[in-house]
Amino acid sequence: MVKSSTIGRLPGITLNQQCIPCVAVIKGRALENFKSLVEHYSSRCLQYLKMFLKEQEQQQISLVAKRNNIFEANKSHKDEERGEGAQISCEDKREHSKG
Repeated sequence: MVKSSTIGRLPGITLNQQCIPCVAVIKGRALENFKSLVEHYSSRCLQYLKMFLKEQEQQQISLVAKRNNIFEANKSHKDEERGEGAQISCEDKREHSKG
């Protein structure tokens, strides 16, 4: 008897036990290998994986956007504290420590 299991947060897409190791690999660390693994999946698995990859991509995009926003916010905050153009580069710091 084939066990079935719903993987991830995508309701209504059930994969059989055979699919689970491949999906686990793709979920874990091998998203870039997805295209080379495609021939091993049924159309139902592909449907799941395409949805999963889209979700991952959206998460990456939002994560990068959050990082950029935080970076920009921190950068502008520090610039306000120091005053415009008061940033010391590494070379300047060495000269200051010598003198």
